[in-house]
Amino acid sequence: MQFEITPTSFLTASAFVAGLCKGRTSSMPVLKNMLIQSAGPDRLEIAATNIETFAKVSAPATVGAEGSLCVPGDLIIDMMREGKQLKSLTMKALEKGHARVHLGDAEYQIVGIDPNDYPKMEAALGDTPTAKAALQGEALTTLLKRILHSAPQDACNSGRGILLEFEKGHIRATTTDGHRLASATAEAVVEIQPGPEGAQNIILSTESARKLAELGGATIGWVEIVVGKTALKATAEGKDGLKVTVGTRLIEGTFPKWRDVVRKTHTTTVTVERNHLKSGLERASILAGPLTQGARMEFTEKGLEVTLKNPDAGEMRESLAAWQTGPDTAITANVAYLLDALGGVTNDQVQIALAGPEGAVDIRNAGDTQVGYVALVMPMRQ
Repeated sequence: MQFEITPTSFLTASAFVAGLCKGRTSSMPVLKNMLIQSAGPDRLEIAATNIETFAKVSAPATVGAEGSLCVPGDLIIDMMREGKQLKSLTMKALEKGHARVHLGDAEYQIVGIDPNDYPKMEAALGDTPTAKAALQGEALTTLLKRILHSAPQDACNSGRGILLEFEKGHIRATTTDGHRLASATAEAVVEIQPGPEGAQNIILSTESARKLAELGGATIGWVEIVVGKTALKATAEGKDGLKVTVGTRLIEGTFPKWRDVVRKTHTTTVTVERNHLKSGLERASILAGPLTQGARMEFTEKGLEVTLKNPDAGEMRESLAAWQTGPDTAITANVAYLLDALGGVTNDQVQIALAGPEGAVDIRNAGDTQVGYVALVMPMRQ
């Protein structure tokens, strides 16, 4: 195999997939590599996998000899960053999986592996479609970023990853780590396979969802999603002629019945200017420590008072204007969790709903009757 490509284009493509080269390399050293293969005389495919998730970018290139090679991802990225200002990159496959790289006036010989030894992850993602969806790349990124703060770090065996619900006209993403919950929607064109084969709800790992969010940010238009019985594949057009694909295995199991914990009625409802509350909590978080992360919010007819006390650092207290319905109440919650939840609010005003000091803090856009976004934060012991 031999090809020529601009360093900037190759860096963009390889940087997108290289994040997957840093996962299970201790138990499977082969995964530290990325697979590079020709796709005709004028395109190149760069791919990587961590077994669970697969990413591939197709880029314009001049292919002199078709074939494939497999080289260390981190090493390639470091080389490209040093030579991204150069005009040309040439790479040629040698014997025993090695590769020769010409980058400007520099020449490298890289130790790689036999491409045939690299996992064939993409082939495992081609099962029967059960649902299809299309949405703007920016909408996909925004949807997932609004809820990922509440995602569990290791969801492979818990059924608690990212729940995607495909419904008419939109996709809903929901996740919980047991201490908090977040759910949001995005407009989409959704097609469900009729009959028992049609899948409306699937579960992804947190890492897979982060890669899908990255895919959305790399596109210039629509993202097309195809859901199979055991996997999901998303494709999109990127900048500078790039074509991007992300595929992932689905998590087996049952996602918690999250709607059961979102109360339909509350005893106290408060409306606050989002930016004012965010600034107040940020100022309170300055005094937070490993053992003093709780911000106390006291709701009265006079407004909202935010307090955080740290015996080792001091005390912060601030009063904010608020509009309250219901009896006075107070609650203490993790200040970082509250700030994360506010990050998903898009309106200028935020609604905080409470059902007493022991109930979850319900945060959503003020005036939102369709529950386009909701975040729950469990209270801390006072």
